[in-house]
Amino acid sequence: MTFFLIKSLGVSLIVLGVMFLIDNKRFQGFIEFWKKGNNIYLAGVIKTLIGILLISAFTDTNLLIFIFGMLSLIAGVIIFILGPERLNRHIDSWVGKTSKSISWIAGCYLAMGVLLIYLV
Repeated sequence: MTFFLIKSLGVSLIVLGVMFLIDNKRFQGFIEFWKKGNNIYLAGVIKTLIGILLISAFTDTNLLIFIFGMLSLIAGVIIFILGPERLNRHIDSWVGKTSKSISWIAGCYLAMGVLLIYLV
């Protein structure tokens, strides 16, 4: 079951990466969603759960999955520590980025998705 969830996460990241490469406005809309109200806490919960999932799969996979899990877990905790006000100021700088920067971010989504599928 864990492997299925990780592969599903990888596929989801690939879909997001392709979607953001094709249409940069979707990335800005995606970011705007997380800025509304306390949605940023939902992102923290999701990142924390993904981190726990990846760490729990570590015994059956390789070290890179564990590293991705730790980074995701740390990011989830940091979201709760910083709170929406401080994070929204940081997010504002990303929403106004050029399409070239957004393409790099989309490429990272693609690479992460491919790595997750390949490593599991």
